[in-house]
Amino acid sequence: MDYHEKEELFNTLYEKYFQRIWRYVYYKTGNREDTEDLMQEIFIKVWKGLDKFEGRSSYYTWIFRISMNTVYSFFRKMRFKKFIPLEMVDEKHFAYHKNEKKEKVFEKMKLLPKELKEILELYYISNFKIREISEMLNIPEGTVKTRLKRARELLMELLK
Repeated sequence: MDYHEKEELFNTLYEKYFQRIWRYVYYKTGNREDTEDLMQEIFIKVWKGLDKFEGRSSYYTWIFRISMNTVYSFFRKMRFKKFIPLEMVDEKHFAYHKNEKKEKVFEKMKLLPKELKEILELYYISNFKIREISEMLNIPEGTVKTRLKRARELLMELLK
């Protein structure tokens, strides 16, 4: 693709997916400055990768995977993982409304093993389909379903 086509595609993808990616990154970092830095890094990677995009998944799945990897890399570099209380979330940048029930769910989700919490976040918070999660995590759809079922069961037990 020539430069003009690449620029047009990038601008379309940016406009279409920026807010959804922002919410995910902000949810993970809980910090506006870190989110802004990571968003810049993510979309630089998207720009550089457009020529190599093979179309084995949707653009959104591909961009979201870049986002996940960038956020994970950020936390590996920082050597800690932040969790934020729901009441600290800037609601204009986060799709959830504050209430006690959701806050309790989020608090209990933190207690789940990483691979189960990740599946819940992707399915319920980021609204990905089983197939898309399978592609992003490079695991079979059956494994996604099993982890989702197990995550729900554990979360329900924790909420009792």
